[in-house]
Amino acid sequence: MNKRDEIKKSAVLALIVLIMGSCGGLRHKSVELSADSVKLRTVTVIDTTSYMLGNAQKCSVTAEAAITFPEGYKDEATTEQLQKLFASSVLDVQADSMQIDSAFARYAKNVLGQYGEEQDEVEYDKDERVVVSNYNSRTVIKPTYNKNGIITFEKEEVTMKNEKVTMTTHSYINISLRSMGVIEMSNIFAEDVLADVSDLLKRKLLQQLGAKDEGDLIDMGYFNLDNVVAHGNFAIGDEGISWTFGIYDIACYSVGETVITLGYDLLKPYMVEGCEVAELAK
Repeated sequence: MNKRDEIKKSAVLALIVLIMGSCGGLRHKSVELSADSVKLRTVTVIDTTSYMLGNAQKCSVTAEAAITFPEGYKDEATTEQLQKLFASSVLDVQADSMQIDSAFARYAKNVLGQYGEEQDEVEYDKDERVVVSNYNSRTVIKPTYNKNGIITFEKEEVTMKNEKVTMTTHSYINISLRSMGVIEMSNIFAEDVLADVSDLLKRKLLQQLGAKDEGDLIDMGYFNLDNVVAHGNFAIGDEGISWTFGIYDIACYSVGETVITLGYDLLKPYMVEGCEVAELAK
C-alpha cells in the first residue's frame, strides 16, 4: 500500500468513528432489566470493509449487530464469568483476555471475515473502483427466556445482497445460571431416548401442518424428514422446548424455517433425572 492509500484509509477510518460515535463503533442503548435475574444492556456495533476484485471493481461488505448482553448478575466476578460465557457461546469469540466491548467488535470482524480476506491493491485507485456488489449482514441477538436460573439467547441473522434478502436464520443458545455453562441436548436427554423424542417431533409436525402422513408432508415440500431429529438448535421457553430447522434442513427453500415445540409435560418422562429443565414442567 502506497502512502496516498494509507492516508485515504486513515481518513475513512476516522470518518467511520465519527459517524458511529465512541467505543470503536459501539452505540449503547438504555439498560433493560430482566423479569427476575440478569440485568441486560443492548449495544449496536457496525463494521465495514471492501474487497478488491481482479479488475477496477470491488465489493462492499457491512456487518451490523444489535446485541443484548448480560450487563450484571449477582456480583462483579459472576458478571465477568457470565459475560465471558456469553462471548464464547453466543458471539463465538474467545474473550478470556478482552473486555466485553472488544468482544462485540471482534464479532463484527469475524462476520466480515466470512466474506473473504481484504486485499491491498495499488494498481488502481480504490476510490475510483466501481462497487459491483453490496453485502449486508444484520444480526439481532436478544434473550427470549430469562427466568428460573436459565437464560436463552436468540441470534437472528439476515444476509442481503444489493438490498435483497438472501437468507434469514435463527439459532439459539441456552445458558444455565446455576452451572454457568451452556445447556446441551445431552444435559436434558440421554442418548437412548433421542429417537423417541425425534418421533414426538415428527408427530407434532404432522399435527401442526394438518397432514395425515409423511406423504402429505413431502407434498408440502418437506423432502428430508430423516433430519427431523432432536438436534442442538433448540430454545427453552415458557411453553416447552422449541427446535428450529433451518432452510434446506428438512424442506425446500420456499418453506423456510420450521419450528416445532414440544411441551414440558410431554417431554418430562424422557428427561435426565435431576435435570433443571425438567423442573419447568408444571
